[in-house]
Amino acid sequence: MTKFKNITLVHPSNELYGSDKMFLLIVEAIVQSNVDAKINVVLPCDGPLTNLISRFPVNIIFHPLGILRKAELKKLNFSVFYRLIFNFRFYHRLLKNTDLLYINTAVVLDFIFYSKFYKLKKVIHIHEIPTGLANTIFVRLIKFNKAPLIYISKAVQNAFSSINVPYFILPNGINQVPFLNKEISLNNKIKILLIGRINSWKGQNLLVEAISLLKEEDKKRVDVRIVGDVYGDQIYFKTDLIDNINRNNFTGIIKVLPFTKTPEEHYNWADLVVVPSLKPEPFGLVAIEGMSVGKLVIAANHGGLTEIIKDRFSGILFKPNSAFELSKIISEVIQNPKILDFYSANAISEYKKNYTPEVYIANFNKIIQNL
Repeated sequence: MTKFKNITLVHPSNELYGSDKMFLLIVEAIVQSNVDAKINVVLPCDGPLTNLISRFPVNIIFHPLGILRKAELKKLNFSVFYRLIFNFRFYHRLLKNTDLLYINTAVVLDFIFYSKFYKLKKVIHIHEIPTGLANTIFVRLIKFNKAPLIYISKAVQNAFSSINVPYFILPNGINQVPFLNKEISLNNKIKILLIGRINSWKGQNLLVEAISLLKEEDKKRVDVRIVGDVYGDQIYFKTDLIDNINRNNFTGIIKVLPFTKTPEEHYNWADLVVVPSLKPEPFGLVAIEGMSVGKLVIAANHGGLTEIIKDRFSGILFKPNSAFELSKIISEVIQNPKILDFYSANAISEYKKNYTPEVYIANFNKIIQNL
């Protein structure tokens, strides 16, 4: 077994969304298998993730990172490239003493670039399916670095198929969402949950359209929660969503609630978890969170979601961007709610077999030993 003395783990955010939760498991895996190593964790700033990482015997370093974001590229803001030059001393001090470097996501431009010039073991964990200019930059940078890659799904690997380096596919894993005592519903309504970042492609407005296509009597038999917030100052996405709900007179049916660090209350409340992403999801963490607590997951039939859900067994897939198909499936459940028991048992079984933290950590550690 390879022994590492100095390990550096780099992550581009400090929140509690999907890739942040995965990074927490990575830290746990590295700590478990490298008990005598000095482990540095580099984050761009302080935030909610810090307290969770602080439970481990690691050295947390806050430092502005050269993170390549699509929003900055669209504005032709290339300041990230200037940071590559001015922060050279920081990277040198850290990398010259590192013998294992783990970079979480392809957007960490600076560490991917500079690690090329140091003799160390390294791996880049790819969580995204970039498009346009971002894709071009990522592909060229990774080809330049030549580090082995970890993909979170075959869908992500396909997006980088032109890169000829060793790679591994490691599906995400999560702690099982805690089961809570569910309040007995007296109104016999089907409870529908969509949870995640509010943006242009997560499909919140598609769900609103699907509800609008239900028969009038079926609309009275659903409660919907859309849980999440926008990134940064992109409040217009939330404003547009709320305006759409108001135009359809759905304020009594659909509630928009803020992102929470403890989403288990929402998962336990729900009967259905909907993942109606307009673009292919690289993986689909919400799907396995819903499955872990036995919910019927209804998801768009593209991207990594197709690798998680066995259609009509552990969940239901629908034609991407089709509000009609989504509405049809919701109506099917309304008419026959007993099918929820069938999907609940299969979803929990699939989660326990493939997506627990134990499975994830064991598979990750195998990858590190094979670098």
